Amino acid sequence: MFGWDRQSPIEAPSGTGDGGLGFGTVVTSGRFLAVVLGLAVYLTVTREDVADPARVTRQAA
Repeated sequence: MFGWDRQSPIEAPSGTGDGGLGFGTVVTSGRFLAVVLGLAVYLTVTREDVADPARVTRQAA
């Protein structure tokens, strides 16, 4: 009716046949978590995202 694929996730073919890289959800989620945690640790250590109070100008109220 709506053109959706009616195969359940269990029956659906896996692999790279549909254009994916074949990593799977666990590997993909793990890599995403590693990137997010890596960025959080990097910004915590380097404080690259914190503005220098001496260089910030106040806006007139």
